[in-house]
Amino acid sequence: MLASMPLPLLSLRSMEPKWIFRIVLVLLLLCTIVAWQYEQHQEQARIAAAFDELAARKAAQVHARVNGYARTLLDLRGLFVADPNVSGDEFRRFLQGIEATRRYPALMHIGYAPRVTAANQASLERRLRAMGLPDSQLAPGALPVLYGYPAPGPLLGQQLGLDDTARRALARARDANMPQLTAQLPLRGDPAREPGFVMVLPLYGYSTAPAGVAARRIALSSYLFAAFRTADLVSSTIGADLAQTMRLALFDAPATVAGRLVYDSGGAAGGDQRYRSIQHAEVGGRPWTFVFVALPPFVRAARSMLPALVLAGGIVMSVLGAALAYVGSRRWLAEGTVRYLAFHDELTALPNRARLRAAIVEALGQPGQASRLALLIVELTRFRDINYTLGHLTGDEVLRQAGARIGGVVGHAGLVARISNVQFGILLRDADEAAAIAMAQRLMVAMEDPLPAHDSKYEVGARAGIATAAGPEGRPGDPDDLVRHADIALHRARSNGAAWVVYDAALDPYKPQRLALLSAFRQAIKDDQLEIYCHPKADLGSGRITGAEALVRWRHPEYGLLTPDQFIALIEPTELIQLLTQRMLECALRHSAAWRGDGVALPLAVNLSTRNLLNPALPELVAGLMNTCGANPSWIALEITESSIMDDPALSLRVLNRLHAMGFELVVDDFGTGYSSLSYLMKLPVSVIKIDQSFTMSMTTDPDAAAIVKAMIELAHALGLKVVAEGAETKEVWDALARLGCDEAQGFYISEPLPADAFRRWLQRAPSALALTAS
Repeated sequence: MLASMPLPLLSLRSMEPKWIFRIVLVLLLLCTIVAWQYEQHQEQARIAAAFDELAARKAAQVHARVNGYARTLLDLRGLFVADPNVSGDEFRRFLQGIEATRRYPALMHIGYAPRVTAANQASLERRLRAMGLPDSQLAPGALPVLYGYPAPGPLLGQQLGLDDTARRALARARDANMPQLTAQLPLRGDPAREPGFVMVLPLYGYSTAPAGVAARRIALSSYLFAAFRTADLVSSTIGADLAQTMRLALFDAPATVAGRLVYDSGGAAGGDQRYRSIQHAEVGGRPWTFVFVALPPFVRAARSMLPALVLAGGIVMSVLGAALAYVGSRRWLAEGTVRYLAFHDELTALPNRARLRAAIVEALGQPGQASRLALLIVELTRFRDINYTLGHLTGDEVLRQAGARIGGVVGHAGLVARISNVQFGILLRDADEAAAIAMAQRLMVAMEDPLPAHDSKYEVGARAGIATAAGPEGRPGDPDDLVRHADIALHRARSNGAAWVVYDAALDPYKPQRLALLSAFRQAIKDDQLEIYCHPKADLGSGRITGAEALVRWRHPEYGLLTPDQFIALIEPTELIQLLTQRMLECALRHSAAWRGDGVALPLAVNLSTRNLLNPALPELVAGLMNTCGANPSWIALEITESSIMDDPALSLRVLNRLHAMGFELVVDDFGTGYSSLSYLMKLPVSVIKIDQSFTMSMTTDPDAAAIVKAMIELAHALGLKVVAEGAETKEVWDALARLGCDEAQGFYISEPLPADAFRRWLQRAPSALALTAS
């Protein structure tokens, strides 16, 4: 058995389970470490992504705040374009109306500085002196602050663009007609002198900007400006996050240039450098670079338990996996055995039914193989005696020896499998029917020799059923047909006492049509497809018609008229026989009532099956039908067979006694073919026996048959029973029965079975007038 198992299973079997435990544990722990490190990396990537998203949002907030300053200056420029005579009070009221300082808390100054020209120099000097600046001396091209918000304050009269960074911003704004930022510089008018930025926006007289740089340089009339502290800008937009979540370093440059650092929240290098985000923005015409570094509180809040769970769970699962491997290493051999036994018989080590079927499927799948494929099912005989007499241990040894002997005979010619307790299947390839028969003969000869078992030898015979895949009814692609055909052939060999039988489709009673009939029978009753045929009986002394037997016919819509032998055997083992019997009783009573209305009083005999006699409610059913039809028990007779009472003699006898007490005539049908004893015949409440036609039809040519019929008649008369003989097919048989003193006869000599209506018309033409007289 081990030699049939896969090699890997044997290799693992030779390894100590403790080493399997250690190897699996180490491998699983390595996998756990890899998974933990991967999850750590993924965790860091998730935190970095989350921080990068937060940093981008904060940088966008700063950018939006500065854009708000630009929008304020643009709105303010619209005021000057609409009204060329804006006063300082109107200037401040406008900014108060839009709540500039509330909306932009970092904003320190908003102001207006006109450009001094020869035309306006004197008027501007007068206005400044009127505002309290007596020493105001303005040079052409100067930009003195004329209006300021929230108050004129210390910027009044001071000049814009005194340093290079301011002049460059003013020039960019003038030429581009866009708000522009200066580089960071100390803000004038701020007592703390904190660094910040100034955003400037040009005015071109009291109209929109002209097209072209040269035209705008000529048309420039003044500037609007907004100054804000860098620290206030950052703190008012990013707020508490700078203390709890991140550090920020802001560079007034497109990259992190050391000399261009304009803001540091407290050492951006002090954060967790693993989570560092660099954001870029174009702010007021200047490239700004934001460097955000995450603080430990953010990292802790963003972390999850997943890496720790992966590590802890991996360790636990590694230990459990190693333990399972330890246990599994002890069971792998057993599982291999199970897999082996799925296709092999444990007792004989031969392939089993599943393996045989797989081999048939494989063979039928090969082109041209079906015509050269045969299956034998060999069944051991007399094996039950060995099991019951000597016990199963001896029986098992006999089976092993039988399997070995069959395998030795078949050799390489085919596959031998044990498919049931005492049956072996032999699949022969490249074998026709003649080769299969020759193999069966060799097997029968081989099995004639006694089989050794436990120091003794035992006689065990065998029989075989043979089928080929190329049979007329076989479907080469269906392995189950081949097995079924061999089974049917074996059944015929068993029934006939033959050593072997080849499957013959013409003798196969187990066809799909039988099952189709069974499933359609209930509907046949509902659709009234059943018809009654009447087979008359006649008195042998006078020739008078004394009654008839009701026989059923099924007028099938597809198969035509079916006789009882084509479907009764199918439905008799089922409860459908109860429905059939009820329908036959109903029809018999209905026809009897109709005949009596015409003056004909003939009883109709209805057959009862074994299942009818096992139904305690049968007498009540019959009584109910008679009440419905207004009938009495003399209208019908009830026929039973000898064998029908043997399943449960006590219950059958109780049912028959009740029917007899109700007044029904009970008839034993097919007398002589059953296996009941005379003691039962004496107990049965019957008044008539019907001799089976197998005796009467041959009595004129077979003296033994005639003697049996004579003995039956004399026995029945001695018991006070009337005798009806079936099979009266000829006048010779009729006359022979009359000489033996038989009471009545039934057969084709009188009439064949006729449909009920045709039977009624036949009665009118019958030679005996007594048949037409009601009694």
